[in-house]
Amino acid sequence: AWAALAYGHFAAATNEPCMAAIGRTMMHKIADETGCDDYLMGFMARMPRGVGTYRVTEHNIDMFALAKIFGDQGLQDRASIFVSRMFAFDPDYPQAYATSTNGGGICSTAVRPNLAVAADAQFWNLLSNADADPIRKRYSLEFALRSSSEGGFIEHDKDVLGDGKTLSGLRFTDRGYGAQWENTASAVMGVGMYDALYAIQAGSDLKSQTPGVLSMKNSLLHLLEEYGSVLGSVRGGNFQAYYTGSPVPYPGGSDTGIGWTYLRYPHSAATA
Repeated sequence: AWAALAYGHFAAATNEPCMAAIGRTMMHKIADETGCDDYLMGFMARMPRGVGTYRVTEHNIDMFALAKIFGDQGLQDRASIFVSRMFAFDPDYPQAYATSTNGGGICSTAVRPNLAVAADAQFWNLLSNADADPIRKRYSLEFALRSSSEGGFIEHDKDVLGDGKTLSGLRFTDRGYGAQWENTASAVMGVGMYDALYAIQAGSDLKSQTPGVLSMKNSLLHLLEEYGSVLGSVRGGNFQAYYTGSPVPYPGGSDTGIGWTYLRYPHSAATA
């Protein structure tokens, strides 16, 4: 989906319809291989059909955006339905969008047990408007914008390999450790968008969260000034440190909590 999105954006920038045709063909191939027709709708995680039978909220946000730029309302609606139905899908998280369904069969509708909730399912959804319901947006943000000690996503990391400044950001999931700065950037943009477009409809703004969001914004600006880019993590250490459970201050980057880490390198998506 990301590659097809790139072709779509390139076509728009260069006015080359052949590039749009490539992206549109890729989109339809993904939809044919991964589409589901049950009450959840949406698209499975991997190709060819049957290899990855679970459905991921973030992937369907990507498909929503892809269908939107190519003007395919049917595919856009299919992705939107899935994302909206992921809200409170996991009974352990009644105020958040679940990360994915379980696998175990084509288009499985089962809840994946003991799965962490991902920040991108909350904030990328908000930014894309994949689920247009303002009340669900509000509950999702109220859940996410709590400190990690309260089960939310906000973390504070000291840049011990840099100038020693303590920075505020978001962890990747509610079981991760350390700020991941791509998600932090999406949260800062997302909260601003929510307050501008949805707060009145949802019956609540997020002004009580303003200090935390402002701190994250200032942390991102500090990283840009300090390094000329935004890092994936300010936590030091390599993959070996991550896999062996090395303690702070060099734990091997920011642990996602779902099987991989972001190391202390400049990060293109976080910077963009």
